[in-house]
Amino acid sequence: MGQGGTDDASTRLQLIPSEGIAVIVLANTGTILPEAVVNEVLDTLLPTYRDRRAKTASQEQPQRSKPDAPSPIFVGRWRGVVKTYRGDIPLTFSITDAGEVEASLGSQLRTILNAPRFDKESLSGVMSGDLGTEEDTGSDRYDLEFELYIRGGALNGAVTTRPRPGARNFTRLPYWVELKKETNPKTPAP
Repeated sequence: MGQGGTDDASTRLQLIPSEGIAVIVLANTGTILPEAVVNEVLDTLLPTYRDRRAKTASQEQPQRSKPDAPSPIFVGRWRGVVKTYRGDIPLTFSITDAGEVEASLGSQLRTILNAPRFDKESLSGVMSGDLGTEEDTGSDRYDLEFELYIRGGALNGAVTTRPRPGARNFTRLPYWVELKKETNPKTPAP
């Protein structure tokens, strides 16, 4: 197997000499399309390959596990924005002492930050959401991948658009996030 790419192009080469199969896919955009095409071709040509992929995928289904317990510095309600070229989008994180993170982005429905990971001074995780930048990310739906750090009393860092499985035309784009902890714990939820 060989692969490569940039934001402007991507490739995939899969050789299976024992079956006399070579699959080569080239795309003039940075997407996961070549991998998806290779998998579809091999699924069709090799039923055992398809079965093995299906079994692996079912085992890799995200299971909701107990999140890591965060440092007390994270616990509470954080308000701020995601900065995009189209303007700032309000963002709120509510972090419990058990490590659960509820998120609210703009006027979208509240959701959870999946698989939150807390380090001494960092928080990462993935959530569903839309930044309204489809002319740059493509029309496919995407998730938002956060990598935030406690610096100067704020929680800030990057949120990157991440393609969902099966996305055909997609560009990963990072945006700046800046959140400040609320000092009044009795503030009502948005």
